[in-house]
Amino acid sequence: MGLEFEQRVVRIDTRTGRQTAVFRVGNRPKGLAAAQDGVWVAVQASGTGHRGGRLVVIGAGFDSIDPALGATTEAFNVFGLAYDGLTAFRRVGGSEGAQLVADLAAGLPLPTDRGRSYTFRVRAGIRYSDGSLLRAQDFRRALERMLVLGSPVLQDSALTKVVGAASCLPGRPCDLSRGVIVSGPNSLTIRLSSPDPKLLLALTLLAPVPAGMPPKDVGTNPVPSTGPYTIENYVPGRQLTLVRNSHFRSWSQRARPNGYPDEIAWRIGVRPDEAVRRIIDGKADVLFNSVPADRVEELAARYPHRLHLIPQHATAFVFLNAGRAPFDDIRVRRALNYAVDRRKMANLHGGPAVAQPTCQTVPPTVPGYRRYCPYTADPDSSGEWKAPDLAKARELVAASGTKGENIVVWTFPFFGKEGRYLVSLLRRLGYRAQLREFRDDGTYFATLARTPSVQAGLAGWFGVALAADMFGTLSCHAAFNWAHFCDPRFEGHVKRLAAEQANDPASGAALAARLDREIVNRAPWVPLFTPRFADFTSKRVGNYQPNTYAATSVLLDQLWVR
Repeated sequence: MGLEFEQRVVRIDTRTGRQTAVFRVGNRPKGLAAAQDGVWVAVQASGTGHRGGRLVVIGAGFDSIDPALGATTEAFNVFGLAYDGLTAFRRVGGSEGAQLVADLAAGLPLPTDRGRSYTFRVRAGIRYSDGSLLRAQDFRRALERMLVLGSPVLQDSALTKVVGAASCLPGRPCDLSRGVIVSGPNSLTIRLSSPDPKLLLALTLLAPVPAGMPPKDVGTNPVPSTGPYTIENYVPGRQLTLVRNSHFRSWSQRARPNGYPDEIAWRIGVRPDEAVRRIIDGKADVLFNSVPADRVEELAARYPHRLHLIPQHATAFVFLNAGRAPFDDIRVRRALNYAVDRRKMANLHGGPAVAQPTCQTVPPTVPGYRRYCPYTADPDSSGEWKAPDLAKARELVAASGTKGENIVVWTFPFFGKEGRYLVSLLRRLGYRAQLREFRDDGTYFATLARTPSVQAGLAGWFGVALAADMFGTLSCHAAFNWAHFCDPRFEGHVKRLAAEQANDPASGAALAARLDREIVNRAPWVPLFTPRFADFTSKRVGNYQPNTYAATSVLLDQLWVR
């Protein structure tokens, strides 16, 4: 349903079922009431009176402002303000934000050729921020560029199954003319080497690029954008500024409504306590995903309507390399699950306001979650974790005969305290444990990707609310399968679940719960807690709409700022 269907009321003859009149109402109808002389229509407020102003955001930095290369949560949020894919999650708060809708595509196509072919009609008349016209071929160019650059966004993506993608290696020529077939300026067909029901989801991250974009990181010179904002300037480590895209006109109220602020200024590198002070003093408007954990309870008490806690589709965990001693023994993996104090881990991360202890891989926000925890003192049918069971853990370690072996745990500053606690716990269990801490998350994960021998490390799964997506990280050849867990039978069930959840995340809940229980029992991970991100807003900000599908917390473009 496009914008043209959302701003009208249709009269239908009840005898024939036919449409007899159409009334344009200027915005989305929200209610109808019969009156003696006609029908009253309540219309959603246009919000025009809230448009304008400068929104100042304080947050972390960006690994890249190139939509082909940026992979941090901050980068994804900025991309959501400026760039579009063929598809998108509905840009609205609440449960409606989970809906996948057409964006630069005029509609969502049904697959043909047994799930291997999708034909899209690209919306006509859309221009980039540099004035050039969007064309269907820009999507092929964008995907070729991503493959040549070795984009981290493509890790385990359905886009790697596009015909011809396998021969496109970083630094080499790439030709996807057989996989992305362009038929005129506004039509393209994407052909896959094998069916993948997650293609429409993957296309939310494929931002088209106009001709002339070089096959390298753009640095501080942004890629022209199609969204309501364009990046005006970027100073790495200091600031980024987005201003209105003068060529933007909203083509879909669902996928791409207009933004409210005239300018969004992102401040980087501000010390946490100084950032809080700026918000309180009204010198900044949003402290984005980075409220100091030790200030959350205080700020929630003092400013209950301005401190926003958003549960994530995420699980923080310790991965255990199932292909390397001592964690190739399931008894050792289970021992660590019994031994870890999940409440202590949550407190180290900032306390119950931002970290909820869990024994499970699937977080409570994801369909298929059924509480289950065998690794606790006094387990019962409630499935709750209560306390660690060190006696059981020591019993399993003794039975494995691995006591005294060397274990190196990897971590990075975000999980620094948790890593140090884990090493002390392994020593209590009788292992010779030590910690290797990297200076930042980028270096950590890049090194992890090329070092398959890592025994154990701290990490987190962040994704959309699809259990199949999470289980996919434990598939045999998954790029993020740091536990090196591999079971073709389990992988087959995950593929079946992915097919069920492709168009409806809520489907397949029973299968998801069953697979979650199996992974908990086989213990390639030690699940620790479900994180919650905290945003803190100034008193002049309104219309806070959380959406953890289109963003990690708030839709920044939909905020009102006085």
